[in-house]
Order: sequence, then C-alpha cells, then structure tokens
Amino acid sequence: MSGSSAAGDAAEYDPVVSANCDPICCEVVVSAFSPEQVARRLGEWRDEGGPLYEALASAVARAIEEGVLPPGGQLPAERRLAGELHVSRGTVVAAYEELRGRGLVETRHGSGTVVRAGGSPVSGPREAYVASSLAGDGLFRGAVAREDDVLDLYGAYWFGTEALDEDAVARATSRVLAAGADHGYHVLGLPALRAAIAGWLTDRGLDTRPSQVMVTTGAQQAISLAAQLYVGAGDRVVVEEPTFAGAVDAMRAQQATVLRVPVGANGADVAALGEILARESPRLVYLIPSVHNPTGGVMPRLARQRVAELVADADAVVLDDATLLETQRHGAIVPPIAAFADASTQRRLVTVGSFSKPLWGGLRVGWVRAEPPTLARLARLKAIADVGTPLLSQAIVAELLEDADERFGMRREGLGARHDVLVERLARDLPEWRWDEPLGGLCLWVDLAGQDAEAFVPVAERHGVGLAPPGVSSASTRYPSHLRVPFGQPPEVLHEAVDRLAAAWEAYRHEPTGERRRVLV
Repeated sequence: MSGSSAAGDAAEYDPVVSANCDPICCEVVVSAFSPEQVARRLGEWRDEGGPLYEALASAVARAIEEGVLPPGGQLPAERRLAGELHVSRGTVVAAYEELRGRGLVETRHGSGTVVRAGGSPVSGPREAYVASSLAGDGLFRGAVAREDDVLDLYGAYWFGTEALDEDAVARATSRVLAAGADHGYHVLGLPALRAAIAGWLTDRGLDTRPSQVMVTTGAQQAISLAAQLYVGAGDRVVVEEPTFAGAVDAMRAQQATVLRVPVGANGADVAALGEILARESPRLVYLIPSVHNPTGGVMPRLARQRVAELVADADAVVLDDATLLETQRHGAIVPPIAAFADASTQRRLVTVGSFSKPLWGGLRVGWVRAEPPTLARLARLKAIADVGTPLLSQAIVAELLEDADERFGMRREGLGARHDVLVERLARDLPEWRWDEPLGGLCLWVDLAGQDAEAFVPVAERHGVGLAPPGVSSASTRYPSHLRVPFGQPPEVLHEAVDRLAAAWEAYRHEPTGERRRVLV
C-alpha cells in the first residue's frame, strides 16, 4: 500500500552521492563493474551451448565487441561473478583465461581482470561510455532487446495505439501527399505542427509563438541537442536526484561533470539548487517540474517562480522537461518555468517535451520551446543529426492536437485505471512495499521495504518480469532500495506481472542471508 518512503524525505540537502565522488559531483569514469551489472549485460548466455566456460567467455567477448563492456572496465573477481551467475569459480576462471587468450582482457596488478583497449571496436572513451550506459542501465532494454517470455516493465511508456484514430491518420496522410512539390525537409518542423504546439503551450499558460517552437524526434533528441549546444567536456551540469536517465546519459555523452540536487514531494529542493548555482557555476540545469520522473511529484507555482529568479541572477541555462505534463491526474496543471521569467531571462530557459506519453511513443515527435536565436543554433545541430523529423508523424500529431483536450483527457483516464490496477494488486500481494502516491506519470517509485533493489532485479527477471535497476534513476547511494514500477501495460499484463513479482519477492526473501542485502539508510 502507499506509505511514507525516502522520496518524501528528500527536502533535507545531502550533498554526498558516492564515496568515490566529490560532494554533489559524479565524475564520468569507466570503472569497476559489479557482478549484477555484468550479469545483466550478458543476458541469457547459457544459450550459447558447448562447455559452460566457453559459453560464458563467448558472451563476455560479444559484450566487449559491442562496447557494452568498454575498454578499461574492471570485471568482477572470479568468486563474486560465479556467485551471481550460479556457476563454479572454476568456470569463471577458465572463461577469463579464454578471454586473455583471445586478447580481450588482461590482468593488472591491483585491478584484477580489465577489458583491454584493443578488445572493442569503439572509437574512444565517449562512445564507450554511451554504449555501456545505454545497454547497461536497463531503461531501453524493452525497446532494444525484447524477450517474449519476460514482461516489459523496464520503461514507463504506454502500451497501445488507442490515441491514433484512423480518420486522423488518413487526414494526415492526405496532407503530406498534397504537399506536391515540397521537398519534405523541414528542420524546424512542419509549420502546421509548430503552430499547433505553440497554441497548446499557450493554452497551458506559457505564451508561445510558432517561431519559438522546433519539432524534434522525441524529447530525448531535444535534450541531447541542448546538451550538445551548452555543455562541453568538464562543464558542470545539475540534475535532480533521482531523475530521468536519458538526460544524464545525454550530459555524460558530452563528458560533463554531473551535480545532483535532491528531490522531494514538491520537486527539486530549490534552496539547495540556489546553493549549487552560487557555489558551482554550472552551465546547465535539467529539471522535471511538471510531473517528475520517477517520483510523480509536481513543483508548485511559487517554487517555479523562485527558479526563474535564480536563473536571472546566474550564468546558467535551465532545461525544463515537460514531457509528462499531460499525464498529471491530480491538481491544477502549472505552466512551465519559462512562464514565470521576464523577457531578459527567457534566453536562459529552454523547455522540451514529447507527445510519446500522452499519445504514442512510436510517433517519435518531441519539441523545443526557446527564443528564436536559440532555436536557430539548435536547428543547425538537428540538421546534422537527421535534417528533420519525419513529416508523416508530424502531420498525424498536428491532426491529433486539434482536439488535444479530449485526447489527453482520455489518456489520463486510461493511466488512472492502469495505476489503480497496479496499486490494488501491490497492496494485496506485496504489502511490504511502500511508495508515495504520484500526481501523474506512468510509474510508482517503490521502496522495497529497505531491501537491495539491485539484487532483486535479476530475481524478478528470472521470474519473468523485466525491471530497470535502481541505477537508471539514481546513480547515488540515496535510493538503494527503490525501483520504478511502471503501469503503462494493459490491466491483464499488470495482473500477471504482480503475480510474478510476488513469486520473485518470496524467492528473494528466502535466499541465504549472504546472498541478500538489507540497505536501510
């Protein structure tokens, strides 16, 4: 059932995120992999066939060649990896020896077994980091490597195309075909869609002109373009703790230094943010005030006004992610932060979002709202990336936005129904789990009764439920017992998922105490 969790206590500022990190700072390094991380990245390696050690060596080799285990990464000690994979230590010893013979790993004094620099075709540390982040954090696993026997609770996305009616799709197709001699390249976006987004944002309290809107291929591209524009190697950026992993990946891809501000029931701790802005002079601040991912909290109006004031006095850009704005089911929707800024501060405020959550992810239509000079700079980067988002998807969204209130309202009702199914089943079958009731979004931020969430994830997967590990949303030690549990799946799938999770939890609780860790802090 819903109850008090660590998420609600985050207003007290705790700057320490890792024993290996500077206060409030996480450096971008490729370091030691835990046994759990290696096990996730190998997948079902026993399917390789042949002797067990050869199958394990082949799976590790493939992970190295694909950049999932990048150069310089330290593999776990033989005994620890053997325990995680449920094989003998001799199997791991023989597999490591096989990998040394192939020239993929080497033994370093004081570091153990390390992936060799020449073992992977990745071009450098930036690509190695991005590759390992995407494959290892589990966030996109349901989209990248689907497994038929595992229920996908990896990501917080809606399953179903109910928002796409045939008439709207047909009208959109006709609109594109009627373009005639149009070359089809619109880097800033289809003019009709830019106008529709501007009108929708204005209705939500943020006055917007079409010239302030650029269409992107999803919010992830919008975030990545902003990171490319504003962030360089070693620059400091601020994100919330916890936060959306895709944003952290985008910042780390630019080799940024990531600072973290705690999140409470009302969003980011604004007082702590002010301290960081004054002391650390970050280049970029990434916030999710309109239905936070993963907590589901909403930043109040006065807090947004205060953030706008802080930006006016700081040399930083605020990237406001409004992707989940239309999923808010409780309380009045508050406009994005830019609505509270004066004209001179507007140039430091960039708002991004997507229609993947309130409509359908397969459309891949996102947006950026910023001042025209900023859009011109972002458009140059987008032209390099893809020259423009596909027009048919844009035309479909433009059609759907003509009755946005009705469609978004139907999505909120659907989310509420699926949320209720998950909450009722968790309360009945997993009463030890706790969470704070979200105001919106597509997931619960669940505390597993103080138990080690990282250790529970592979148990859940063995029982047929795929969950993203806690490191997806939180790279610090602040939430070691928390997991995102999404409710975007249809009700019948959610029922089956909770059945399997309950069985996994029972198995986890009965593991030997040495295999299970309690991490109450």
